[in-house]
Amino acid sequence: MGAAWTGDATSGARVQVYFDGRLSAPEVDDLAAALSRLAGATSISRVERVPDGGWAEAYQRSLRPFAVGQRLWIVPTEEAGAEVGVTEPPDRLAIHLPPGRAFGTGDHATTALCLEYLDREVRAREHVLDVGAGSGILSIAAILLGASRVVAVEPDREAAGVLARNVRRNRVARRIEIVTGTLARISTGWFDRVAANILAGTLVELMPEIATLLRPGGGGVLSGIRTEEAVTVADAAAARGLRINGEAGRDGWVALEVVKPDIGPLRVSPS
Repeated sequence: MGAAWTGDATSGARVQVYFDGRLSAPEVDDLAAALSRLAGATSISRVERVPDGGWAEAYQRSLRPFAVGQRLWIVPTEEAGAEVGVTEPPDRLAIHLPPGRAFGTGDHATTALCLEYLDREVRAREHVLDVGAGSGILSIAAILLGASRVVAVEPDREAAGVLARNVRRNRVARRIEIVTGTLARISTGWFDRVAANILAGTLVELMPEIATLLRPGGGGVLSGIRTEEAVTVADAAAARGLRINGEAGRDGWVALEVVKPDIGPLRVSPS
């Protein structure tokens, strides 16, 4: 399932959702209401069902290459650079994302805030966990920025298929492990860094697993949070021993930077 919206609470947000057709009418109405609230709308004037017109792919095809942070260059379509005569800057790392039904093209504030964090913080040979990987943009960025291994967790099978194609296209498949399912499927290992760009409610639900999988001394970014939800997510992180190390906001969205305190070396007192 995927969703997108345009407009704002003043002009009227238009929410578009695609799904496999098995939802009941009340479930569709509930979903529309939830997404409208997320978009900043205070009421719904109309719910209209339309056939799939390939809106997600059409939207991505309209995008053009753009810079994120100090080192990243996002190419949202295969042909975009040639179409507008834009060549890849020599001092930037290009991520190629052809149209596909998975969230994360880098132009939305939540994704951009995560990319900017990774650009600043990822160090060579780090192990990175990407929670709700979507298109794989954060996983790919982490590898290009120096990480030696990424585990990309994506619960939606269709999105996981897009993710797999994208990591192959960017020639980083050997260093990215794709987990189709939940964090419960990760059985071993700590991660130096975590990136989670999902809804605030899901972040709160997954905070115990995120905190457990992050190694002492490690850090991460939690995104997909509306401004008014930031305190709730921060409280959930603190309850699991994570410290808020920074906060960035854009367009009504917030990304929280967290660290897991280092326990330091173990000391054994002589008996």
